[in-house]
Amino acid sequence: MIKDGPILVYDSRHPPVEPYFHASRVESPRFNGAEEGGVRRRDENLRFLSSCMDTKLLALVALGGAVGAVLRYAIQSMVGPDSEPYATLGVNLVGSLMLGVLFGVIAAGAVVSEGSVILVGTGLLGAFTTMSTFAMDSVKFSEDSVSTAATYVILSVAGSLILAWIGYRAALSVAS
Repeated sequence: MIKDGPILVYDSRHPPVEPYFHASRVESPRFNGAEEGGVRRRDENLRFLSSCMDTKLLALVALGGAVGAVLRYAIQSMVGPDSEPYATLGVNLVGSLMLGVLFGVIAAGAVVSEGSVILVGTGLLGAFTTMSTFAMDSVKFSEDSVSTAATYVILSVAGSLILAWIGYRAALSVAS
């Protein structure tokens, strides 16, 4: 039974949970113990979260993300303010190529650890490339010229897709 206000949880499998433990209704069968739309106790939530998150992998994402963000910042800092959108374009194109290479190597059957994929793919390249900066650069271009903005968007999207494909295919053929 769940009531509004302080959440009171009664579950036949467990003793009542104190009202200050806010429990939420769980719909997904992924959450063990709550398959029938029940609720999960606070200690069960903590056990579940710790089983889902590997702190080593989280640290690798953070490390890769820090390196990728610093690299992007360094590249943006090396160009003049008028050239920043082109630095973003270059960074996104290189990042797409590198991600294509990473997954091409994997597809070719090379043994790449989960940690390496997380560090490089999710962390480093995820922070190195940037959709939000691409979006704002596109908006800035559109203020001056719609055709320049459209060209930038087409170059960014098509170029990223083409370079990811080239990187993937090249790595696949080299590593096979």
